[in-house]
Amino acid sequence: TLFDLKINSVIIRDSRLAYDVKSLPHNDAKFDYNHIKVYDFSADIHAPYLKNDDFSVELKRFTVQEQSGLFLKNLTGKFDVSATRIQIADLQMQLPQSELDFADMRLDYNGWNGLTKEIKSLPFNLAINKGSKISLNDLAALVPQLRDRDAVMQLELNVSGTIDSLSVNTLELASKENNISVGLEAGLNNITQKELLSYNVKRLSVAGNGD
Repeated sequence: TLFDLKINSVIIRDSRLAYDVKSLPHNDAKFDYNHIKVYDFSADIHAPYLKNDDFSVELKRFTVQEQSGLFLKNLTGKFDVSATRIQIADLQMQLPQSELDFADMRLDYNGWNGLTKEIKSLPFNLAINKGSKISLNDLAALVPQLRDRDAVMQLELNVSGTIDSLSVNTLELASKENNISVGLEAGLNNITQKELLSYNVKRLSVAGNGD
């Protein structure tokens, strides 16, 4: 069935959603993918066109909280999807103490079947622009060991490659509060095969000033 739609606006305010796999136990220590409960879910969505295999969606606002404590303060961006490519532009993410500004991204593939069959080998590039900042405490719902790590760090990141073979071209972290900076360039291979996983650290630098 062919369709051609334009949606000027979808507005969602203060909604709640739940997803439960009742046969599995709860993990209260962190975000549990089998038991998700979100609240304060709000969104402003604009879809200039929705045509068969060709979609364009703009997130003007997207905010949600989860029972684990994970809080997505805001997510904005433009998403274009077709049978041969995915493009993401102007992607910005805000957590309580973090602000991430992503470079534009594009993933090319040979049809939907090609995407599913070749996902491990499709090349991509992911970059978080200089000037972004992250607080480890914002990620505590995913990694409980980061809880109460309140330091806010400046972040710059550039990674490229495939899901199975990844190059960390740039990773720069700097904390003015703790007078420390970390830089890394590295490669990871066979990421999806734990027994064959290997890495190569090309550069690792740590600098700091003690009081």
